[in-house]
Amino acid sequence: MVLFIDTVSPVPKIILSSNNILSSVEIPINNDIQISESLIIKLLKTFKNNFDIKKIKKIGVCTGPGSFTGLRMGIATAIGFKTALNLPLYGFTAFEILLNYSRSNYSSKNIYISVC
Repeated sequence: MVLFIDTVSPVPKIILSSNNILSSVEIPINNDIQISESLIIKLLKTFKNNFDIKKIKKIGVCTGPGSFTGLRMGIATAIGFKTALNLPLYGFTAFEILLNYSRSNYSSKNIYISVC
């Protein structure tokens, strides 16, 4: 199982992938609870109810660009899992994720990312 932490997207998510099956849990963001609290609460609920943390074999995290606080929380959480579980950690930029998604879902040969 692969754990991917995305705190950069407009709707942050915890994504679990196992045997090409994706499960995703949204991290709620509102003015009352900061992303740091929401992320930890969702992770605890996810592993308590649905998934065995010991099944995780790899960890991925989005490294930006994005909100500084969101990036910091996602990366710090991923490093915590890496250290506690002694697992490999991989970082991906939002552009790499977008490019990979575009290549697998569109038939164009050339795909370009433009930052405005």
